[in-house]
Amino acid sequence: MDSIYFDWKTSNALDKIESLNDIEFLHVATAFMEKQGVIWMCQLAQKFAIPKKRIKVFLSIDFSINKPASLLEQLDSFATIYIVTKQTLHAKTVLAVNKNGIGKVMHGSANLTLMGMKHNLELSSVLDVNVSKKDKNTNIQQFFERLEELSDAVTQEIIARYHEREKAVDSLLFVPESETSIFKSCLSMTITRYLPLKNLIVSISHIKTMKHFWKVMLHLLRRNYVPNAMLFVINCWTYMISWNLTPKI
Repeated sequence: MDSIYFDWKTSNALDKIESLNDIEFLHVATAFMEKQGVIWMCQLAQKFAIPKKRIKVFLSIDFSINKPASLLEQLDSFATIYIVTKQTLHAKTVLAVNKNGIGKVMHGSANLTLMGMKHNLELSSVLDVNVSKKDKNTNIQQFFERLEELSDAVTQEIIARYHEREKAVDSLLFVPESETSIFKSCLSMTITRYLPLKNLIVSISHIKTMKHFWKVMLHLLRRNYVPNAMLFVINCWTYMISWNLTPKI
């Protein structure tokens, strides 16, 4: 009978992964990533001397609102990174396997973020697998193969693009106050036409300045309190305002 372990503390589930002896390769898929997740993987790579080519990390396009380029640079030092671009990545899965084909799979609700790993009430399952045998558990490898098909391998050019995004977001903290009303109109139009969110946390009417808006939004986004759709708003209007491309309202 398969051995399955459930825990609502993500740290305990991650400990189960680390308990595997002689890890030879590590595959990770997560929608969101923060430095805590990078540190965990780096420590695992160092502990078992896992080669970079045997560590694969799959991330969503908007995997981080807080210095994504810096996270990619850190990951690139010990892992092969992929951005899932052809479909929306929502899975949170870790696969670790040793040289004998014995492995553990962790799957659940937790992203590799501070909140997901330490503070949120999550639920994770850890399943023992033997990937050397052709059984029902080997399809976890097929999942990661599918992810690779749907992804772009991260290059220095892609990291540079994320650096540009960081600069665009930072620049919005210093947008002239006169442009605040334009931004609010654009945001309102986008939500109305494309993102019918009934429970929008931040009321547009309460936004006083651009700096105030971004402080609130970045605070919420870093803690996953805002629906994923809001990331579309952030990306769209970040570039529009920073490049002065205002649409016709």
